[in-house]
Amino acid sequence: MSARFFVSLSLLVLFAACPRPPPIVTEDDAGEPEQVVFDGPTANAGIPALSEEFALDASIPAIDSGVIVVDTRCCATNFSISDQEPAAGVTVGTLRIELNAFSSGVALTRAGGRWRGSACFPLNVAAPYHYEFAHDAGLVDAGEVALEDGGVVIAERLELRTTWRASDEEPGFDLADGQRTNFFRAVSSCDGLDGSVPP
Repeated sequence: MSARFFVSLSLLVLFAACPRPPPIVTEDDAGEPEQVVFDGPTANAGIPALSEEFALDASIPAIDSGVIVVDTRCCATNFSISDQEPAAGVTVGTLRIELNAFSSGVALTRAGGRWRGSACFPLNVAAPYHYEFAHDAGLVDAGEVALEDGGVVIAERLELRTTWRASDEEPGFDLADGQRTNFFRAVSSCDGLDGSVPP
């Protein structure tokens, strides 16, 4: 019994030590492309999709476009509109200028019957703008809420209303829907501005 066990164990060791034979390629598999293992940097946990034909065309000449100068100068500009918002409740005023530099808006202050705001407006740039107001419209009926014990509670919610206006003291134009918007004309100098609003 021990001799059979020894022979079986010897055959097992012999088979484990032998390398695996190479895969047999048939005529059906001969046309398939060889698999390539990518061992380079990845972007967003993926392998870059570059074909073998990818190459820079050296026949296309590189053209020097010269130095690009970006003008970052701006002028302190004052914006103002008459106060026509309700005195009761809370109202927040914001100047909305259609430029990426003012994407969050310019805060307006309320005093002396006017809303005012200041912004450093870029030179040689024109843009539409308007005045936006968010009003606290108070509590309104929000329906009924059923309780677990069978009762009913009347719900209320705070309503905010947003309106916007254009100043009739500053240049502007009418939009397709009839709403008016203001327009700041480009200025090349901060002297006197003349971009449509007082300096």
